[in-house]
Amino acid sequence: MMASVFLNTLTPKFYVALTGTSSLISGLILIFEWWYFRKYGTSFIEQVSLNHLSPWLGGAADEAEGDRPPDRGPTPSSAGECKVWRNPLSLLRGAEYSRFLAATRREPLTFYDMNLSAQDHQTLFACEADAGHPDCEDINLPKSASICYTAALLKARGVADKFSTEAAARRGLTGPELNAVEAVHRAVEFNPHVPKYLLEAKSLILPPEHLLKRGDSEALAYAFFHLRHWKRVEGALNLLHWSWEGTFRMLPYPLERGQLFYPYPGCTEATDRELLPPFHELSVYPKKELPFFILFTAGLCSLTALLALLTHQYPEPVGLAARTLLAWLALPLGYVLDKLEALLPSSLLQQLSRI
Repeated sequence: MMASVFLNTLTPKFYVALTGTSSLISGLILIFEWWYFRKYGTSFIEQVSLNHLSPWLGGAADEAEGDRPPDRGPTPSSAGECKVWRNPLSLLRGAEYSRFLAATRREPLTFYDMNLSAQDHQTLFACEADAGHPDCEDINLPKSASICYTAALLKARGVADKFSTEAAARRGLTGPELNAVEAVHRAVEFNPHVPKYLLEAKSLILPPEHLLKRGDSEALAYAFFHLRHWKRVEGALNLLHWSWEGTFRMLPYPLERGQLFYPYPGCTEATDRELLPPFHELSVYPKKELPFFILFTAGLCSLTALLALLTHQYPEPVGLAARTLLAWLALPLGYVLDKLEALLPSSLLQQLSRI
């Protein structure tokens, strides 16, 4: 009885205010979630849930983790592989940095990058101790994207001027063409960010003082100085454009298993965000999908905004529909209360009502 009286007293203005406020709040949450995702590459709500709520709710899970066997050591794709390296050509670009800052009023270097430059001299004191160290003598992998992409360019130089996509699709690839395509696939697997800069699908900026192997910073440094070399070889960019995306079909799970190299390290995004200026659109591999909470808040904001608009335009029908929906939702609660009144003694209910 009280519920029906309360519902009948609600006016259309109440529903407009309710839906409008809900739309505003969900819109603010959506804007913050999107900003946080663009800046840090993850969802804020998801991070809070995992770092703060999960330890409270998952005590049993933590105890179960204590029974697991200890790790056997870091994998090749752990954070230890995300070591930054001095850009060997960085000392030649002091004038370009000053001109860029004067023309755009944007800082081309991050504080993290400049701080690393200030600490580079300390490596002189440890270079003799590092001689013969296994971590410093490992030559199983190419040391840079320059080696991989230069090898691909040299192999493409002999066939690129006569290469035709129509002829290759009709008759197949010849031996030299197959070697060139395999070299491109090898280079793309090592650093998948370079082709977009060479094909000018992404704009170039000044490379940082330091770079991360297999990261976006290394791709920028390579393309900044080697794009003209690819343009000089007739047909090389055409061959690259035709073949480079085929690498991803051979690597369905690049973070778990590679074909020619170790799995692609998952820590490159965070390090590249510290090395590259904030106005640069970071290249992320593999491409991340939008987090669930961004999609959820976007749907909630759109739905509440639509309800607010409908309530403002058609107050009586929407108010009637809202009261009907609330009455349906109140039926199970009323049914439960009736059952409780039938089961519990009246004296107990009177005591509860006094509380």
